[in-house]
Amino acid sequence: GKFQLRYQFLLGCLPKALLGVQVLIHVFVTMPPKLSKSGEEFEAEHCSQPRKDIMFADPTYSVVSDFGLICEWEFGLALLGTLFFFGWAIGVAIFGAMADE
Repeated sequence: GKFQLRYQFLLGCLPKALLGVQVLIHVFVTMPPKLSKSGEEFEAEHCSQPRKDIMFADPTYSVVSDFGLICEWEFGLALLGTLFFFGWAIGVAIFGAMADE
């Protein structure tokens, strides 16, 4: 009946949607901000300027601006993604086993 359909939706579909949102958080938190030097904006791929002269054009709260993961430190974004999903996989294995007990 109607109760079973609601129950099935809440226990079946909703957790999967929330899992998708959790995975997308990584995408939005690691978006590269715009950089500027002397008021002129430029892309992070063109990092020929000394790092001390580079500023964030629109400082936002992201992992990139908090830790300065630009230019030569840009590999930190890939490392962050790897560590995030590695921790996620370990958590799934541990808590999945605990839930099966």
